[in-house]
Amino acid sequence: MVITSADVRKYSKGEVIARPHIAKAVVEKGYAKHTQEVFDLYLGDGKPCSEDKLKLSPLEGITLIQNAGGKAVLAHPRLVHDDHIIAELLKLPVDGIEVWHRKHDKNDVKRYKKMAGQYNKFITGGSDFHSDEHMIGEFGYHII
Repeated sequence: MVITSADVRKYSKGEVIARPHIAKAVVEKGYAKHTQEVFDLYLGDGKPCSEDKLKLSPLEGITLIQNAGGKAVLAHPRLVHDDHIIAELLKLPVDGIEVWHRKHDKNDVKRYKKMAGQYNKFITGGSDFHSDEHMIGEFGYHII
């Protein structure tokens, strides 16, 4: 497959380049019918064009983020499916917890706000943008 960095950059709009941008360029060039096919055949974990991810312990990740001047936030805790694990992670020097997420319902939001208070963590929200189907700011509901 022949694709150029310019082919990919038009989908990243000058921002960080990620696998979805590459997949779109591959589809545009006619090498696949849709982006999911590109992931299934080439870019998904363990596929020929995938790079192994660096594996860190939670504490190593937190330390790396904070040493770079960032704030470490426990993202989309609902997807962990175990509040005991969330509580253990919040005992680490993580700075915050994502309370508003497109997969969190109102009960999740209430529970994670309470946990943030218990462990003295700030709260965040996000849309977990990975593709155009996950548009920024779309949470499915709004809390005022």
